Amino acid sequence: MREPVRRRLRAASMVSVATLLVCALGAPGLLAAPLVMLAGFSRGNRAIVALGALSLVSYLIFFYYNLDLTLLKKSLSLMTSGVALLVAWAALGWLAAGDKGRRA
Repeated sequence: MREPVRRRLRAASMVSVATLLVCALGAPGLLAAPLVMLAGFSRGNRAIVALGALSLVSYLIFFYYNLDLTLLKKSLSLMTSGVALLVAWAALGWLAAGDKGRRA
């Protein structure tokens, strides 16, 4: 992969993570659990990935049954996180597809 493309992908990844951080401020477990899963995946440790998945499921259960937040706030937080992830996924896919088109 050429260096300018790699730099663009790195910048897009950083922007997508920053967007996700801003969107999930009201739900910190939605950020911590995927980070644990990512750390386990990068180390090749399935136990850590499973621990991250278990913590994500348990946080979502806690978040759903938490009575301090209204259902509207919960749904908005989850919706914005989901939209941010979809936008980041589409942007990274678009950048990767642009790189493949340049190679031909």
